[in-house]
Amino acid sequence: MKFIIVAVAVVLVIVILVRLSRAGLIVVGSGGAQVTGKVARLVTDQAVIISIHNAGKSQALTEITFPRAVLSQLVMQPPEGFQEQALPLTAKERKDPGTVDFVEKFNQTNVRWVGDFPLPETGSAELVIPARRTAWASGALRFQCQRKSALGGATSFFDVDLETGAD
Repeated sequence: MKFIIVAVAVVLVIVILVRLSRAGLIVVGSGGAQVTGKVARLVTDQAVIISIHNAGKSQALTEITFPRAVLSQLVMQPPEGFQEQALPLTAKERKDPGTVDFVEKFNQTNVRWVGDFPLPETGSAELVIPARRTAWASGALRFQCQRKSALGGATSFFDVDLETGAD
């Protein structure tokens, strides 16, 4: 009898987790798979080329965030497949003055490009960011990757320092 009760409880927990993940209410860890990036090269007054290495598991680069000062220095444009979007607020978040203030300041001081750049499961890919003044390369870019899975997926981040090319 105890076995049946335990089995039913396990099934119920699995059903609840699946429903919560589909609703976007839980996030599952990446299981150690890391994505890293570095400046591969600067094409003089044309582009910043970022080399992105994926250590495994199918995922995509979905967001690039950086200070507006970097945009002004490099005169950059979003890479192919990306567009500028302000950080959004949900209806619930709009009721919280602290959250509204944070998002307004974030959007004033940062640029957020949103898109979909699929990464190879293992290996590297190059992301070309058009830039008209590469001699002024400084600052850092923050990249967001997302991986989908049956239990919701995972979100991970990595930074690229434009001066040194380090991640």
